[in-house]
Amino acid sequence: MHYPPDLQSGRFLRRVNRFLAEVDLAGMAVSAHVANSGRNRELFTVGREVLLAPQPVGPRKTAFDLSLVRFNRRWVSVDARLPNRLVEEAWRAQKLLPFGRYGTVAREVALGDSRIDLLFGRGDEQCCVEVKSVTLVPKRSPSRTRCQFDSSGRARNRRSWRVQQPDRRRSSDTSSAWW
Repeated sequence: MHYPPDLQSGRFLRRVNRFLAEVDLAGMAVSAHVANSGRNRELFTVGREVLLAPQPVGPRKTAFDLSLVRFNRRWVSVDARLPNRLVEEAWRAQKLLPFGRYGTVAREVALGDSRIDLLFGRGDEQCCVEVKSVTLVPKRSPSRTRCQFDSSGRARNRRSWRVQQPDRRRSSDTSSAWW
């Protein structure tokens, strides 16, 4: 997966609401969609360098998505939609070995009263996967980050962690699948 080549550099000004930020782009304040409802207070501070992805004109209210934030000399993704795409892309490229035996994948599948991020299938066998975007992983993952899922008896549950920071290591949760 690659970021678009036309990312534009700006400076974070303020978080207007959960999904909207104001960014200084070449001396002009512009609105950018934030595809992440988390607070991210350590990332969204005034003056921090950000990268915006221009979006096509249309029914959108903003012309940009806020994609990356510069933090501790590295870029951190703040787009909560990205992890699902990364997992699906890795599976399609046959790089997600724990799920290689499944022949199909579907995103945002209704299952009971909830939605599953990814549903892998092979015949009657299904594997439900919840993918979480963790911007800054604590050295020891708190119990609230563990996947809580209850569904039909045929569905299997797996957890997958993708750490985007090279200085972070595995959590103490040894049942998680790493890739």
